[in-house]
Amino acid sequence: MANTNSAETQTNGGPQFQTINKLWEFPIISSAWTQSSGLYNRVKECSPLLNNALTTAESTVQFAAATASPTVQKFHAPLSMVDQTLTRGLNSLEQRVPIVKAEPAVLYEGAKSYITAKVTDVRQNMSVRSLKEVCATVVVYSAQMS
Repeated sequence: MANTNSAETQTNGGPQFQTINKLWEFPIISSAWTQSSGLYNRVKECSPLLNNALTTAESTVQFAAATASPTVQKFHAPLSMVDQTLTRGLNSLEQRVPIVKAEPAVLYEGAKSYITAKVTDVRQNMSVRSLKEVCATVVVYSAQMS
């Protein structure tokens, strides 16, 4: 039977928050993670010195997580309440702003089209406005010369 608690216990003893699982359902989040981790790995591989420094940092974070685990377990109930609240918020966001479930390529193309249309409008308005200003200036100048 599935655990109905918002924060389930992982096999390593740490909590598994539903908020994190929910965030992974958003394509932009999973795509950003994939891109970031790929970049991280390339940076890590580019130099033995960087590799050593980043590996040490990773080990330190793992040690800190293992050390903090008993304390986190003591706060399981309040953390579960926070997790449930955040999950409800993400569900609400998903319902109110369905574009958060769109693929990154769709978001990119939509943003690109929107910006292109706005820039085109501004360019056209500037051209028309500038032409009108030139004509008005010529008329005023001609009137002054007469």
